[in-house]
Amino acid sequence: MIELTINNGKYIVNTENELVSYFHEAVRTNKYSEIWIEGHGEATLNCLLNESNAILMYLRENGDSGFSSRSGIIIKEEKFQSFLLSNGQIDEYPEKYLISKQSALEALITYFYYGEMDKSITWNEE
Repeated sequence: MIELTINNGKYIVNTENELVSYFHEAVRTNKYSEIWIEGHGEATLNCLLNESNAILMYLRENGDSGFSSRSGIIIKEEKFQSFLLSNGQIDEYPEKYLISKQSALEALITYFYYGEMDKSITWNEE
């Protein structure tokens, strides 16, 4: 059973179409979203969305320092973007962590099927 949490709302996801629909609804109705997907053992994937970008964090198990997404672009001047967590906390992340929302959706789909990190994403072990 795959469980999706979007801004503290919980959903059971049975198909890729359901996952895609929930993702697009979150993008359409929220300036910021915090998405968690789980259901393959202890591994979880977290996706933070802001107005234009996404950040991913993959955890192999509870308490794992995990992996975070990287843009793969060399950035000379480090800039930050804000993301609002579902608990109201605002976190800032360097732009080098940012990926497109479409890439984030593809990573969620990969997790849905396999419980693994999407190989098309550049990951950094924390």
